[in-house]
Amino acid sequence: MHHRRRAVATLVSGLGITMIVGYGALYYAFAVTAPAIMAEFGWSRFFTYGGLSAALLAGGLTAPFAGRLFDRIGVRLPMTAGALVAALALVVLATAQGRGGFLVGMVMVHVASTCVLYDAAFTGLSQIEGAGSRRIITILTLVAGFSSTLFWPLTDGLVASLGWRGTYLVYAGAMVVVCAPLHWFCLAGAAGGTRRATPAAGTTVGPGWHDTGFALLALSFGLGGFVVSVFPVYVLTILEAFGSDGPTAIFVAALIGPAQVAARFIEMTGGRQWGAVTVGLISSVALSLSLVLVFASGESVVIALAFAFVYGAGQGLKTIAHGIVPLALFGPAGYGAVLGRLGSVRLSVSALAPLVFAALVDGFGMRAALLVTLGFALGALAAYMALLRHLAPRHLSV
Repeated sequence: MHHRRRAVATLVSGLGITMIVGYGALYYAFAVTAPAIMAEFGWSRFFTYGGLSAALLAGGLTAPFAGRLFDRIGVRLPMTAGALVAALALVVLATAQGRGGFLVGMVMVHVASTCVLYDAAFTGLSQIEGAGSRRIITILTLVAGFSSTLFWPLTDGLVASLGWRGTYLVYAGAMVVVCAPLHWFCLAGAAGGTRRATPAAGTTVGPGWHDTGFALLALSFGLGGFVVSVFPVYVLTILEAFGSDGPTAIFVAALIGPAQVAARFIEMTGGRQWGAVTVGLISSVALSLSLVLVFASGESVVIALAFAFVYGAGQGLKTIAHGIVPLALFGPAGYGAVLGRLGSVRLSVSALAPLVFAALVDGFGMRAALLVTLGFALGALAAYMALLRHLAPRHLSV
């Protein structure tokens, strides 16, 4: 038993480090480097962030193929190779001399990320722990939740001292020196573990779009992805538009990260009494409620703070739900393929969300844009409620 706990602790610690570094280098850093990139090349915000959207869309289209690969050969080799490809992608990005190099680097980064971030790690945990991996998935998201807290100031300091190109070269080195070795050594148990759970040859691997439960879950995750993609980019602008002054908006936004971590900690310590499907329901309700609170906030600091905690909790639980709800509903067989299919929808919507939101703000104003976002949140909740009705009475126990 002691040996088992030590092995699990090593697995979660190793993957926790790689998730922190992976999300920090491949995702969060761009929010800090983008202004420097625009300043150097004289590019518009639309083109620069449009490059990010195109890259995220490419990652979404790649996700189903990556998921099937995880099921077929395990995640150890793909995650190790993915870290090395991500390093190469960061080098390409760091040495870009124009639009073409920038776009190629960005697309490479987010295609490689499908093999090194949460969906890959969740699949590896399921291959090692099977259907009992819920608690470990929660712990992993709890640890990795500190990525933005660590990497936004770290990236800011590196850009100030080394420039955005030097920053990406440092992160490329981290992918090679830190992530690739940890993936290889920590995931030895997932090298072929999926074979124990995969259906016999010739059978369907995991549910597809013909499955009503899968389709409703994909719709809910996809619509929710719009919400959680808009706020990281526009939260300060949104809060200021509804009455918060600049310093208050920054203070409120800074509390979203701790709220995510707190929600994940509560789920880890007390969430065993909740079914996995219930976690998904709570997250969907919280995201919808948080948008209502934005409309009600005005100049009220108390309501703005309530928004930060409710939204942060919803986003934090939503990340967990992306891993544990499909596992609870569909089991470990074909889990990588299931996550890949769900991820393709979620990531595709997430890729377009910032640009769609910006177009809505420019064309109809902030209030109208946020009403549309609320519509997405309510649509995600409605699809999830339909999923519960489809599962009833089984859903209360999963």
